[in-house]
Amino acid sequence: MLTKNNPSYDFFKDELEKIAKLDLVLDLGTSSRFAKELADFKSYFKDNYFALGYDPKICESDSDCDIDGDITKLPIKNTCVDGIICLEVLEHVVNPFKAVDEMYRILKPKGQILLSVPFLAPYHGKSLAKQNFSHDSYPDFWRFTHQGLEQLFHKFKKVKIIPVTNTLAYFVYDVFPGSIIPILNSKLMQSLVNKLMKKQVPCSTRRHIVVAQK
Repeated sequence: MLTKNNPSYDFFKDELEKIAKLDLVLDLGTSSRFAKELADFKSYFKDNYFALGYDPKICESDSDCDIDGDITKLPIKNTCVDGIICLEVLEHVVNPFKAVDEMYRILKPKGQILLSVPFLAPYHGKSLAKQNFSHDSYPDFWRFTHQGLEQLFHKFKKVKIIPVTNTLAYFVYDVFPGSIIPILNSKLMQSLVNKLMKKQVPCSTRRHIVVAQK
């Protein structure tokens, strides 16, 4: 999750606001409508937002997505979508190149994409047998470098790739989940935590945000 304390949060928020103004926006590969980061921005959208989730035949569970389908074989006509949101999905796709080609196909000329993918992140795949309808219910195949993303989006114009770094405090949370939280939440640690929030961990790119135009 991208939190408000992260240096890249404002960039993500601004780009999402631009996408939300488009006529038809498709949220690809999501577990539900306005999942995760998008939950705080539901008010940005009106009736222009549609969610495409995983095929329910693959994972039997309830979903409030508007459409279900394979991201590498989208059940959508050519050049009919104005904007695409795709957050933390491509790492779960066997062939991410094919998925990005499908995004290109359904986008209108000058259509826009807002996408995020992990880089320095732990494995987060789970067994399909658990039937937990979320991104974590699927295999975890890939991590994406800046150069790899340039190859994925080579057909697009105006491609911008933004590294999302971790602050030192969030690095500590990741390394010591659960056990360290009571300590960091104590009053004596609050001033130290606030200082840590401003310190960046060298070479700590956790994920990338991609903004691209067809």
